[in-house]
Amino acid sequence: MVGFKRHCVRYIFEFLNINSDYIAFHKYTRSPDEIFFHSIIKNSNFAVSHDFEATTSLDTFFESSEYGCHYINWKSKGITLPKILDTSDADALMETSMLFARKFEENRSAQLLNQLEKSLLE
Repeated sequence: MVGFKRHCVRYIFEFLNINSDYIAFHKYTRSPDEIFFHSIIKNSNFAVSHDFEATTSLDTFFESSEYGCHYINWKSKGITLPKILDTSDADALMETSMLFARKFEENRSAQLLNQLEKSLLE
């Protein structure tokens, strides 16, 4: 899965090198972080086409942590959701085919982010 993600990142950089106006367009767009990478990927061979569209019931949908291109933990009990990801989520993040993950917090997710970065650079 790491190779797939690495190829996707290369594709994004190639797209941005060819389409410099794409960055300029998003410079003054409201909430560009919600659409910038997603739009590039959705119009590529890396697009993921499963989530609620392929789910047969809401129960099945909420049992999953994979939504569109995102890994999001809505299943944890007794905490504010979505769960802020930490080292306990490392294995799930490395195994998922999702290209994005939510929700990180600078301090609480720092160790996880370092761990993920290290594994992606190996």
